[in-house]
Amino acid sequence: RIRACYCLGLISRAERADLVCIQTIRNHFAHNLHVSFEDPGVSESCHRLKMITPLLHGQQVSKRVRFERTVCMLSMLIVQRQEEAAQSRLQVRTDLASDLLSTQCPLWDDHDSV
Repeated sequence: RIRACYCLGLISRAERADLVCIQTIRNHFAHNLHVSFEDPGVSESCHRLKMITPLLHGQQVSKRVRFERTVCMLSMLIVQRQEEAAQSRLQVRTDLASDLLSTQCPLWDDHDSV
């Protein structure tokens, strides 16, 4: 999903890199019973989270806080971007014949309920 979003231009290269780090951290916790943010794999992935760095203004925070703030920031960015995309969606072309649309698109009959 991360790759698809990046290829579609929905997320930037930096967002993609941080999302991959978050995915790696999540997988460490999901597949290892006794793991912490001090685990070498998790620690390295937390260190690679870059988008939060300018917002920390040099403040030293724990790996867990760095992870949590990055997740929160990216969540807000993605939700905002989704809302912007929803507002700029293309409208149905009214110049096309309805019967042509219903034969080309099986969901056309449901378009009034959207």
